[in-house]
Amino acid sequence: MEAATFTNTSGTGFNFTNEMLEAFQEQGFLLVRDLFSNQEMDLLEECFTTQEFRENVFTRSDGGERGFQMALWWEPGDDTVGLVTRSRRVVETMRNLLGGKELYHLSSKLIMKEPESGGAFAWHQDYGYFYENGLLFPDCGSVSIPLDPTYRENGCLQIVPGSHKLGRLDHKRKGDLASVDTERLEEIFKVMGEPVMAETKRGDVLFFHSNLLHTSGPNISPNKRWNLVLAFNQLTNTPYHERFLPPVSKLEMVEDEMIVTKHTTMSRIAKRFIRNKQDDSVEKLD
Repeated sequence: MEAATFTNTSGTGFNFTNEMLEAFQEQGFLLVRDLFSNQEMDLLEECFTTQEFRENVFTRSDGGERGFQMALWWEPGDDTVGLVTRSRRVVETMRNLLGGKELYHLSSKLIMKEPESGGAFAWHQDYGYFYENGLLFPDCGSVSIPLDPTYRENGCLQIVPGSHKLGRLDHKRKGDLASVDTERLEEIFKVMGEPVMAETKRGDVLFFHSNLLHTSGPNISPNKRWNLVLAFNQLTNTPYHERFLPPVSKLEMVEDEMIVTKHTTMSRIAKRFIRNKQDDSVEKLD
């Protein structure tokens, strides 16, 4: 992890460097420690206590006995979740990592693994999903923002550094999820090394390429593990069909300070939550 791990020492004035870009291009991810302050994280987490979020949670699993809860929405909105999503720190960093072209918000999801019950998320590439949803190129990436400290026992992310260079791998359905087959994974580990644990604390942020192989284990700890994941795509890479992903809408970036100064738990803009039965993104993999 250390080869692509950096610490933000500039507060809201985060400085992106060529060294970070080179690390991302080689490793397929960038971990920035302390990208958000404790105050910002408190305000962000407050948003997920609302009735709106509670009413839009559904369960997913990899076919095992344990599942995890998830909410997924298309529009960032103008609540604090939306302000974080559209913040300069997040959007400009991802834009730089993906080559500098204009981005739009693809989707957001909150993954909730409750103490001693949250299940695993199968090995996959995000582009394994996005390819089926009409994106022709893997010119997209995700931003993982943990709301809790993450470690092996509560199901932190596990990644294979450099695996984005493999290109898109075939995915098969595993329960409600998409997954790379076990035989191929074993061969990848032999060549590229065993997965590494992306252990993080609140305020740390992991940016990663859509072809980076990753998973997360079950939560066998006494602590919850909630994680916000934001997906972005280049405007030149819009889906060729709209059977699942919605039409593209322009991303209005906001200044970082607004996360605190404009804090609100309710969005005046409809976030367009997806309902459980609307999530058919793995149906083609049967």
